Amino acid sequence: MISESDENNLLLYPLPSIASRGNILSIERQGDKILLTAFSNYLENDSIYLNFSFRGVDFHTNKVALEEGIQLFSILRENLPEGIIACTMMDNSMNPLAERLFFNEKPESRVKIDLRCDKTVYTKRELTNLEIEVNNADGNPVDASVSLLVINKKQLGDLQTRRQNILSYFLLDSELKGDIENPGFYFRNDSILHGDVDALMLTQGWRKYNYSKKHKTMLFKPETNLTVSGQVSSAFSTKKKKQAELTMVTFGEDKSIYTQVADSIGNFFSASTMNMGRKSMY
Repeated sequence: MISESDENNLLLYPLPSIASRGNILSIERQGDKILLTAFSNYLENDSIYLNFSFRGVDFHTNKVALEEGIQLFSILRENLPEGIIACTMMDNSMNPLAERLFFNEKPESRVKIDLRCDKTVYTKRELTNLEIEVNNADGNPVDASVSLLVINKKQLGDLQTRRQNILSYFLLDSELKGDIENPGFYFRNDSILHGDVDALMLTQGWRKYNYSKKHKTMLFKPETNLTVSGQVSSAFSTKKKKQAELTMVTFGEDKSIYTQVADSIGNFFSASTMNMGRKSMY
């Protein structure tokens, strides 16, 4: 409910008009696959390219044909690396038309870290013996470089689960623009919160492209000065007259007379060095 004071401070801004032509690229998670839907209301039966890139490197491009402006395309998630996948829809000239980011979760590709200590309670500055075991998803040990941070769980435990960590930095922060509030929130309990991370992906996109609409080809270039060109030929013959002398006259406030000689095949070209309709033709 809006109070009377709020109504006095209410500002209305007009929204831009809706474009009559456009493209849509959507991505939906379906089990072990991701489903892409490409739509265009003007490239109805044309071919498009779907390009997949990861950390700035293109790793797959697929050419598909639109049928009545739409095309469905699926890809197995296991064939994609873990992290942010950028899917770009391009036309036949490889110009980007739409872009969508998708986060591919593969927790099985991460290492498992198990830490054991020799005591449950330590005194201040007491020597601490730790056993750190790093295994892959199959339980096999792997080589790893490990750093350790000890914090007070009662005071900072909840903050630590929401703040930036190594996992969130490499998989989220380093790939997106701007600051991400509580990036560790998306990796709680070693599981991506699908709806939340998808909403985050929708706020990003077009990080490397400047979308520009094509303009219609101009039949005539804009005239920035006065130009006169042509060919000289005989009135009674189709043969071009060589080395013809021409006389050109300008009218208006400044009346001028200019002479010029056509080239060896009868062509001539004159252009003013000032504004249109003014002097100094050559």
